[in-house]
Amino acid sequence: MGLKVKLYLKGESRLDFKKFKPRVPKVRIPKKKNEKAFKRSKKVRPKKQISLKYKLLLSFILLSIIPSIVIATLVFSVSKNTLEDKVSAMSGDIGFQISENVNDTIEQMEELTTRPITDPDIYSQLAINFNDLDDREAFSLRRDMSDYFSNILNNTSHLSEFFFVRNDGELLGKPTQLEIDEFIQQDANGQFDGENVAWLPLENAENTISDLVVLRSSRDGIIVSSFAPNIFDDVFSSEGEDAENAENEKQLLIIDDENRIITNSQPDDVSSHYVVDEGNEDAILSTHPLSNGWQVVVSTPRAALMQEMNDVIQYVIIFVIIFALIASLIGVFLTFSITKPIDRIVRLMKESEQGDLTVRTDEVGKHEIGQLGASFNHMVANIKHIILENKKMSTYAVESAEKLKIISNQSSNTADQIASSIVEVANGAMEQVDYSEKTNQEMKGLSEEVQGVSKNVHEVSQAATNTKKSSQDSINHMNDLTKKNQSVGTNITEIKDTIEKLNIEVNGIQDVVSMINGISDQTNLLALNASIEAARAGESGKGFAVVADEVRKLAEQSKQSTKKIEEIIQSILGQTNNSVRLVQTSVALFDEQTVSVEGTKHSFDQILRDTDEIFLATQSMETSISKMDITKARVEKAIADMVGITEVTSAATEEVSATTEEQFAAAEELGSLSENLETTMKDLEKVINRFKVE
Repeated sequence: MGLKVKLYLKGESRLDFKKFKPRVPKVRIPKKKNEKAFKRSKKVRPKKQISLKYKLLLSFILLSIIPSIVIATLVFSVSKNTLEDKVSAMSGDIGFQISENVNDTIEQMEELTTRPITDPDIYSQLAINFNDLDDREAFSLRRDMSDYFSNILNNTSHLSEFFFVRNDGELLGKPTQLEIDEFIQQDANGQFDGENVAWLPLENAENTISDLVVLRSSRDGIIVSSFAPNIFDDVFSSEGEDAENAENEKQLLIIDDENRIITNSQPDDVSSHYVVDEGNEDAILSTHPLSNGWQVVVSTPRAALMQEMNDVIQYVIIFVIIFALIASLIGVFLTFSITKPIDRIVRLMKESEQGDLTVRTDEVGKHEIGQLGASFNHMVANIKHIILENKKMSTYAVESAEKLKIISNQSSNTADQIASSIVEVANGAMEQVDYSEKTNQEMKGLSEEVQGVSKNVHEVSQAATNTKKSSQDSINHMNDLTKKNQSVGTNITEIKDTIEKLNIEVNGIQDVVSMINGISDQTNLLALNASIEAARAGESGKGFAVVADEVRKLAEQSKQSTKKIEEIIQSILGQTNNSVRLVQTSVALFDEQTVSVEGTKHSFDQILRDTDEIFLATQSMETSISKMDITKARVEKAIADMVGITEVTSAATEEVSATTEEQFAAAEELGSLSENLETTMKDLEKVINRFKVE
């Protein structure tokens, strides 16, 4: 690009240099003002803030401690609530089973008191009016009744008293410990409260229960039976050795309607009363009512329950401290690896502030600090290049000023117009340089933004890849869970088949018991026939009559035993039927669980597909950013072309200067300007010499 300057002179063959006064503005550098501004810039200090070193170290420690504390707190809270719920549910199951067993024992105890009433022969003898009998018959009757009650007493465990008190005060049986008169007068008559059975726990001198008295009222009197409280100890241990080992911290109690302790699973506890407090914070309680108005209480101390959890908390605290120490060491290492290079660059930058442009940093590379070091080196090199160019220009300007004084007399004819043209061209060139510099700065900012976006997109791509891997692992776990659910379903079906087979076997036992019952009835009939034949035989048949009577008694006992066996079989059948129903319910729940597992698996499949779409989107973004880099390179090339145009403009200015050299006629004012220019350039050279470039 060329620049042509035309000079129009109207009707003058020779130029009058005095008419054309140069219009080049005088350029002066206010030396003292610049020095003051330079000194003021040294006094500017940033506000005191936390250093990057301590920020990084504190961040590492907090990022290691806070998640550990939050996770430990959540795990402890959830574990505590879950443990209490599980223990409460287990206590309820144990209490329910114990209450069922205790009710069975109570039913057996109450059934024992009905034997004399339900046996017509025995009850008819109990109700006989002794006034209608002679002394021998009355004695024989008392002896037979005493033998009857003694036989039951000797054949029943935990039974300590068993006798019958008639309404007329007659006692049939042999009481050993109870004060009969006082007992009958004060206790028995007012205890039934509209019921046929009454329970009377008797206390000893230590205010603990010594006997459990069961009263059965009848039309002709009261049947009195007394049991030892330890009759329920077998009930507490009936849950099996595993349950005992699992619940060795529990306290199992049976209390009556007056809160008196009937039985306590902890023999060291000497308390006589226990009040159920549902709001008790020290223990988890589970109560179950019994058929006679008593309660079964299962108490689990919270302190024993949470002891292991508290031990775990101590370990968690130790681990948190260890993690904090490890994080501190890692933080110190990483912090110094980051801040040391930055400190070195800051120190070199301070040296460059003092004018030393020979400093360079060795911290270069593809990482962020390396890029910072490379940018610092480029910046110092560019400044050094600018200073060197300014030195050359100042030297050249001084020499040109001297030459300008020599040839100024030859250039005054065209000095005015040429000077005006030079000013305009110089202003245009400066504006182009300013615009080029601003554009270059904007492109640098754009380049940094593009690099930041590229980094973020790469991190998103990496996160999507990790998510895809985690989703695939979750799907594999769900497949394993589905296989295990199928195995559990097979086991539940086998359990159901086994219980049904057990039900069939129990029915077979019931048939055998029915057969034994028939044999017992026939044996009883044969014994009756034998007694009749013995009576016919007279004295010679008495021995045979005794044998027949014993056979009849054995037949009666066999019949009663088969009756008990039938009751037990019916109980077993009921429990097996309940087990079948529970297994069927478990199968239904298992099917619902299988459906939930399949739904979860489908959800993870959808997550995997969505992750693939995210991954494809990030790849598309990376491609777009690559295109932006290409566009940025093109813009930078355009800026370089603009700088080239500016250089061409500068060359044209030099051509104009050459023209002025030919026309410079050394006018006095132009010579004065040359002297001023020389002085100014020398001052500029002094300022430039403050910088150390070699």
